[in-house]
Amino acid sequence: MNTRQNLLHWSNLLYAVIVMVSLPITLSNTPPPAWLNPAAGMVVAQVGLILIPALIFVWLTRQPPKEILKLRRLSFGSGVKCFLIGLTCWPIFLFLSTLTQVLVAFVNPAQASGSTNVASQGGSPWIIFLGVAFVAPLCEEALCRGVLLSTYEKCFKVPAIWMVGILFAFLHPSLDQVLGALFVGTVAGWVVYRMRSIWGGVLVHMGTNLLAASLVLLSSLAVPEGVEGAAQTADLASMAWIGTLVWGGIGLVMLVPLFFLMRSIGKRYPALTWPEARLSLNSLWSFAAVVVGVVAYSVYKLLQGAL
Repeated sequence: MNTRQNLLHWSNLLYAVIVMVSLPITLSNTPPPAWLNPAAGMVVAQVGLILIPALIFVWLTRQPPKEILKLRRLSFGSGVKCFLIGLTCWPIFLFLSTLTQVLVAFVNPAQASGSTNVASQGGSPWIIFLGVAFVAPLCEEALCRGVLLSTYEKCFKVPAIWMVGILFAFLHPSLDQVLGALFVGTVAGWVVYRMRSIWGGVLVHMGTNLLAASLVLLSSLAVPEGVEGAAQTADLASMAWIGTLVWGGIGLVMLVPLFFLMRSIGKRYPALTWPEARLSLNSLWSFAAVVVGVVAYSVYKLLQGAL
């Protein structure tokens, strides 16, 4: 087995361990200790369960941090384009999220409102804002577009973009976020793949999360008792259908600036040329195994009622 395949297997093991450890903590109904602010706990979980293990992996495998984490500087103009790409991705993310809610409600009405909302977990809305808008993009990009994409592209080249996008989607515990996270993760993966800089993915991720975090912050300040309490009196099924239509139309319009922004990046950062290499079945099996394992674990938690 060559070094690239070894690194891929170890990175898959890292991802599986992170998901299996973080999922029960994220979805736990057990309240945190009285001394710990729930929002601060969310930030600590992101850093302790995602960022630190990714950095330990880089250290243990003795990979050059600048190479595996793609720590290449971006120009101001490229950074602005990446951030705008994230902003245009947000309506599409919301469309896919509400569409998933509609589909889940159609299959199992009892799970229609089973979304995981960070605002419902309590804690300071300002810490939630900082955690969602800034901490989560840094931590998740270091793992996904840093460690995972660097190891996957050595074995799979361009398909590594959507393969890591799938892993990124399953990193999100809420069922209604999976499709949206897959879309955003694939876009961020393409940006990082072309730019060779993790900061492009971080800015795309921040652009998407910043809008969501801003709405959560404004809603929490306007309705101190929480967004969830205000939504209990609404017809969630009707809201999901309306949201699907509204965000679907907005998302369709946003595809136009998204296309031109990505084309602009594609012109400035040419596609990589990879040496000829045969696809390794061992590498493909490793990817399939981690996906099946994470899905099976999520289904197990679903049957337990955790989701």
